[in-house]
Amino acid sequence: METIRDIISRCLSYNDEQEWFDFKDSWFDPVGIGQVMANS
Repeated sequence: METIRDIISRCLSYNDEQEWFDFKDSWFDPVGIGQVMANS
């Protein structure tokens, strides 16, 4: 089973964001984190 560290390391190994993950910087809305935005 992959640990959270393994998952984060794998995500960081990509040169850019991918279809299945998105890096956020300084976005602290606890309700919106992890949700798909309707009009994005």
